[in-house]
Amino acid sequence: MVYVPGVRHTANGASRWINLRLFTFQPSEFAKFALLAFAAWAIDRNGGKPRQGYRSFLPMLAVMGMFVAVILKEPDFGMAVVIIASFLVVVFIAGFPWKLLAAFAGAGVVGAVLLILAKPYRVARIQAFLDPISQARTAGYQVVQSLIAFSNGGLLGTGVGGGKQKLFYLPEMHTDYIFSVIGEELGFVGVTLVGACFVTLVWVGYRIARRARDPFGMYLAIGVSSVIGIQALMNMMVGLSMLPPKGMVLPFLSYGGSSLILHLAAIGVLMNISLKGADGIATADDRSRGRDRWARLSGDRPC
Repeated sequence: MVYVPGVRHTANGASRWINLRLFTFQPSEFAKFALLAFAAWAIDRNGGKPRQGYRSFLPMLAVMGMFVAVILKEPDFGMAVVIIASFLVVVFIAGFPWKLLAAFAGAGVVGAVLLILAKPYRVARIQAFLDPISQARTAGYQVVQSLIAFSNGGLLGTGVGGGKQKLFYLPEMHTDYIFSVIGEELGFVGVTLVGACFVTLVWVGYRIARRARDPFGMYLAIGVSSVIGIQALMNMMVGLSMLPPKGMVLPFLSYGGSSLILHLAAIGVLMNISLKGADGIATADDRSRGRDRWARLSGDRPC
């Protein structure tokens, strides 16, 4: 639907939103959680036998490929990376063969390089990332202004509302670069606390997965926790100039209705998995199946 004239909403050269007149929403936000739910279902449906890797992995790969192809067409390179990385975390913990995952990861890296080289604006972003000062008034403008925001913040920040970079100096300060605004107004202490909150959220999500009543709940909790953590990490690294500029919101903190609604719904899913895992309904077989699969991380993995 994002390609249908009159329905799609285009901003900054990207058609990532659907315009329903009363509001707009971003389908890729729904897609990333839908794909992870499908992956969890597919792994559980195959009886948790990743050693028979190709038969169960290829159908999931085909579905993910369709999702990613549509998202890249919007274009939204960053969201595609988040989806692929989260998918890899889920299948890694599920215990799929190392060679299979390594081949997929290698193909992904090659594909990413080719996609970057195919678009001049992506190449320009990489160049600006490597040497932002030389392009401080053009492609490197956002990177430089973001770093200035962190520099202004120092240890304790300028105080809430006291930041200057958000006053038309730093583009997209309410979405892609909200972390830079936090760095300026709350300083090193503030950004450390924000980072610690996301680490804690992912850790709690993985604990919920470990105690899930069934394999589907376990893999779904892993996927939800991973996608939130990976997206937050990428947004913060962009703000700190550790990754090239990329249009991606910081979960729960950036302005954006679709993102906030979907991430709050994801937290609701985690809470539901946690409650069902603690209510004693699960059978001993259900719990042992989940524990056995999680234990593959520390045990022998197939090649």
